Amino acid sequence: MTAYRYVRSGRLPARKSGGVWRVSADDLRRFGDEAASSSDTTPDGGPPPAAVRSDRCRRLADRLGADDEPGAMQVVNEVRSATEPWRVHVDLLAPALLDIRADSPSGLRSRRADATLLRLLGRLSGAAQAGPSTGLTVLVTAREGTHDQAGVALVADTFRAIGHRVADLGPHTPLDALASSVEKLRPDVVAMVDSPDRSEAVLLAGSEVTTVHLEVAHLIPQRDDPTRYDLPSPIIVHGGQDRALERLMGPLVGARRSG
Repeated sequence: MTAYRYVRSGRLPARKSGGVWRVSADDLRRFGDEAASSSDTTPDGGPPPAAVRSDRCRRLADRLGADDEPGAMQVVNEVRSATEPWRVHVDLLAPALLDIRADSPSGLRSRRADATLLRLLGRLSGAAQAGPSTGLTVLVTAREGTHDQAGVALVADTFRAIGHRVADLGPHTPLDALASSVEKLRPDVVAMVDSPDRSEAVLLAGSEVTTVHLEVAHLIPQRDDPTRYDLPSPIIVHGGQDRALERLMGPLVGARRSG
């Protein structure tokens, strides 16, 4: 990788002056020390060390918030060839998006990040191959009034990468449209990317479908142990047993729930 690419991906701090990128000697020395001690993955192909993962998420969040799609893609490309597609979503994309939303819940940076992430997901979904089919059909959406398009798309693409068949209705779905879609598509699980509400439970009470309310945060591994994908609480399930949840989230949580 050239020095320019290190700058664009955020790994090497620099400032632009008169059309020229300038790097301080201290930043260059620090970059060399970090590069010598870091590794993209563990020897068995698992997630990278926590410090490396944290730095990469920080750099991706910076590029997303700056509306820098090429720079964000460079950060993603650092790990794409060395890990499973769904790990890119849960180890990198989801934490970066949440970090931006925590810092700028409704500001310009957060809006830029959502738009850039959507374009990034489009590029990744066109190039990535899903895992072996799980045989599970999942309808992903969010209720009317919830406009988190980036969150819904990220959850949907994560499930695709796992190997589920996904029907993505996008956010802001009226209840009657949700009901007709369930009747037509007959999904095994409806994944609502929003907080729970009684309306969906009442609407779907007579069907066999399991409704799961989750958030982007539910995709992220535990901070104290990056090899564990135990499901954080709370997650709300209507009309189904834990077995349905295990089938949905199994590769992420190891078929285990934390409570």
